[in-house]
Amino acid sequence: MGALLSRFWFMLFPANEYKIVVVGLDNAGKTTTLYKLHLGEVVNTSPTIGSNVEEVVYKNIRFEVWDLGGQERLRTSWTTYYRGSHALIAVIDSTDRARINIMKDELFRLLQHGDLEHTVVLVFANKQDLKDAMSPAEITDALSLHSIKNHDWHIQACCAITGEGFEAIMNRLSADQISEFQEAFCLFDKDGDGCITLEELATVIRSLGQDPTEEELKDMIREVDINGNGTIEFTEFLNLMARKMKETDAEEELREAFKVFDKDQNGYISATELRNVMINLGEKMTDEEVLQMIKEADTDGDGQVNFEEFSRMMMAV
Repeated sequence: MGALLSRFWFMLFPANEYKIVVVGLDNAGKTTTLYKLHLGEVVNTSPTIGSNVEEVVYKNIRFEVWDLGGQERLRTSWTTYYRGSHALIAVIDSTDRARINIMKDELFRLLQHGDLEHTVVLVFANKQDLKDAMSPAEITDALSLHSIKNHDWHIQACCAITGEGFEAIMNRLSADQISEFQEAFCLFDKDGDGCITLEELATVIRSLGQDPTEEELKDMIREVDINGNGTIEFTEFLNLMARKMKETDAEEELREAFKVFDKDQNGYISATELRNVMINLGEKMTDEEVLQMIKEADTDGDGQVNFEEFSRMMMAV
């Protein structure tokens, strides 16, 4: 019974690890960057053929980091890995002046891809420890970063050997993820006082058509309530979310989430069903906003959202 709270959360917000793809030309230091993030140390590497993937844990947030091969013949395969990405890290060899324009072309080509439409772009100005390295300002100009209009971007001076600059980047990434959790927490914390009470928990769950007993609600609080004060603070909520990101069965949780919206269980989410769920959660939306949400997910154009469309939408969040 104690797992009910996390289950109700994932019915609404199925969570995956925060996915990051790492691109760059060969010899830029992508793989060294990956293993410095993953292990905290420098390892001997060879040119990446295809991809490497590792889990990086920082401030209790789990990141799934994909290192993509940078050789010219491999760059066309990058698009295979874009779907579901939350952030793109472009690793730049700050000493490679001869090929900076090639990286510029690759960067702007990939930013046109639909699967990266809302992805945050982080530029690692690597090898800053070398005396002939271009400065971040020089790299910004060479890559024309200021002309990027549809993506949030940031450039960071760094060194994959020493790890200098990595903490700043990871702080930025974890802040983005924690902000998403904060928004979710506010759905439960109706009065905005920074804690979820038993009554607030009951309100949200009952708005979704469930009717837990008082004892079940208390069990749900106890699962998360580390300090034993009878409420759930954000740090406790964050611990739960981080744990469930690792444990959850994505497809099963997506199906449970779909059922919350698909009230008549006909296999489709209509605009009316979406509006009703959002109203029950206290989210005020106009008819136009609801229809826009349906339109964004409705790839076959039938005016409603089936499970496959719902899955694609949620996996891209």
